[in-house]
Amino acid sequence: MKPIIGTSSIVLWTAIAACSGAAIAQDRAAPRPYDQSGATYPSQQTPDQRQRDQADQRDQRTQEQRTQEQRTQEQRTEDQRTQEQRAQADQRDLRDQRDQAPRASNSMRDETARRHDQDARDQNHRVATANDRDRDIARYRRDHPHAAALCHDGFFTTTTDRRRACSKHGGIDLWLML
Repeated sequence: MKPIIGTSSIVLWTAIAACSGAAIAQDRAAPRPYDQSGATYPSQQTPDQRQRDQADQRDQRTQEQRTQEQRTQEQRTEDQRTQEQRAQADQRDLRDQRDQAPRASNSMRDETARRHDQDARDQNHRVATANDRDRDIARYRRDHPHAAALCHDGFFTTTTDRRRACSKHGGIDLWLML
């Protein structure tokens, strides 16, 4: 059996196809909002609209950066103020402690110096002179003929290089070489 297709069914199918095609074409041409603000898809924007949107976005980012920089600067300023206040408080505390500490009068200082001078005279204290040093060098050379230097810790070294001599013994106390 052959299906019978009449002219009326062909006309009907043509009309249905034409209507749906027109609806699809009309749907593509109409701008579709994708958010509540009524903005259209970027592909449907004109170049001027895109430039304005990009400029608005740049302005918004710039404004956000300025706001962040202002907050950062305010925080730094606050931190500096806090540090200054702490430093001032520490200075006040030190000044208060110094003011409360007992002070020695000038007469007490003079008395201490006088006693020190007297103690030095009592012990026959005398200042070492160049003759004393020369005498010590001569004695050390005689007692230690191969020594180049006497170190601070009493060690004698035979190293003739002044930079290396006594480097691990506190440095040179007395150089014995000529």
